[in-house]
Amino acid sequence: TQVSQNSLIQATSKEKTLIVIGDKYSGKSSIISSLSFNPTEKIPKPTQAIDFNTIVRGSGGAKVGLKIYEVGGGRMADNLVNVGLSKETLSNTSFMIVLDFGKPNEMLDSLMFWLRVIRSSVQTTLI
Repeated sequence: TQVSQNSLIQATSKEKTLIVIGDKYSGKSSIISSLSFNPTEKIPKPTQAIDFNTIVRGSGGAKVGLKIYEVGGGRMADNLVNVGLSKETLSNTSFMIVLDFGKPNEMLDSLMFWLRVIRSSVQTTLI
């Protein structure tokens, strides 16, 4: 449940944030599903707006909590990238840009777009 996952995250010794972004239907949900080792979800549903997941890994006292924010909706939802960011969490936040290899002619444009979004989001967070 969400409450127990949040309790586990708070009890961990390290907490990280991953913000997953990319164009629509690029495979963001599939990657997150494989990260969470959730074999029951065969074909993830398209994400509307933003989706939040938590993963806790480790043994004994050395646990790491990972908060995953998936920004769905492609470029139209680029303003949602800021949802998982704050000055306090920025140093422990990573971004994953997912590119659609089925559209090789659009990959560079997509990469450059999402890099600009990240830069803008980080600058806004630091102000």
